[in-house]
Amino acid sequence: MPSLTLSASYISKAHTICASSAFLIALLIGSKLHYRKIVKNDVAGYPDEWWPSVSATSSDDHETHDILMISYIVLNLPWMVGSIIYTPKPNTTAFRKRILAASTPSSPYLDSTVEQKNSASPKITAETTQKDNIYLNINIWELSFSGQEMSLASVLFPFSLRFYTVSSYFDNHRGQTILQFVSVMGLIAYAHPNPLIRLFIVSLANMAGSLLKTLEWRNPASSNRQGIMLILGLALSSLSKLVNHTVNPVWSIADSSSGGWNKTGIFLGLLAAWNYATREGRKNHLQNSSEKSVQTHGQRLRGSWILASVGLGGLLFSLQCFLSDADTMVVYSWTGYPVKGPVPGGVHAYLTLIAMSLGVFISLSSYESIVKNPLWIIVGPVSAFFMYRERDWKSYYGGLSMAVFLCSLSPIIIQNASIYGKSAPSKVYGTAWLTYCVLILANVWTVAYAFVPAGWILRERTDM
Repeated sequence: MPSLTLSASYISKAHTICASSAFLIALLIGSKLHYRKIVKNDVAGYPDEWWPSVSATSSDDHETHDILMISYIVLNLPWMVGSIIYTPKPNTTAFRKRILAASTPSSPYLDSTVEQKNSASPKITAETTQKDNIYLNINIWELSFSGQEMSLASVLFPFSLRFYTVSSYFDNHRGQTILQFVSVMGLIAYAHPNPLIRLFIVSLANMAGSLLKTLEWRNPASSNRQGIMLILGLALSSLSKLVNHTVNPVWSIADSSSGGWNKTGIFLGLLAAWNYATREGRKNHLQNSSEKSVQTHGQRLRGSWILASVGLGGLLFSLQCFLSDADTMVVYSWTGYPVKGPVPGGVHAYLTLIAMSLGVFISLSSYESIVKNPLWIIVGPVSAFFMYRERDWKSYYGGLSMAVFLCSLSPIIIQNASIYGKSAPSKVYGTAWLTYCVLILANVWTVAYAFVPAGWILRERTDM
């Protein structure tokens, strides 16, 4: 009896066709017979929602629905497990690409589900194509991570230094001058009335700014000075917000009617960029001194680039989270009335600025050896413990100590990262900015969503 030989690939293709057909046929029939019913969810309906909702089956008999869904999942297990076992393992690159291709569609689906259930707003596909209200910063009102919030990833541009074209173009005085002027565009964005255009301009300025800082921080000869300038700039920004009702007067969301000093900020930004552009020979001098510094530091330093990179990312997050607004530490300690500690919006916030200045002073003075002592690291966790566990003045004292700790370590952390970043800037600083982004998202999501696993670890007040 002749045997019939059939390639196993045909079974896989037939399964894919049948599975896709089941979905597409249901989609076509449902859209044809009761389109408005299946696009309606518990938040909105047509025309705000125009694509079948993930909750389209919510009107089904719940018991029958659950039984069929569970059966579908269980009956699929033999096929999925068998496919994994009997599929030849490809090379590592192909395997990673398959994992990425398989998992990527899950992200928008989950985000759409979460947004619909928790945000009380139309889902992502309808929102991004129909609504003109594009938020300039991370959208804490929608409680979701949609296209606009992806602008946070603009600071990941240092990863592009891995490509020789980008590195050779910007890693010189002319290229960094271009980045200086492009970064000023973020201040000019306030003049455009369209929030989407403003978001695009600010994102472009962030890309230039993050790449510029990477090229500046990677130089061990000047990295310590760059760390001090970072803290001084942060303190100045925090002071401007303190005297201007928590709004930085040069932010693109501010204008003359809200106390903005946008034109003054643009003038000072262009003046600083022009000053940088006219400093002849600066690049060659720093490059020669940095090569000597790399050799000196490289012989003394023994450690891991990943620890230096993650440490830098954690520092950037901590500075923004705790010290970008002088009132943050005060709010952490606030317990309401009657007043038993520092008062938000009052004069106590200036103590935070003094603590930041003290941290910079320690890193500059003869007391710098204290900061380099391993025992100084204990100050950070102890300060954080008091800031978190205590209330009123005790909590604020912990916050002030935290401010001194972070600002005193900033130059050293940036300098240590520069030892590894000189030879591999894309890897070191790209990972640092990626760490910063992950922590920023975790900081927002644990506040926005109560169901985030272990979210209580990142919340500042779990007792409320």
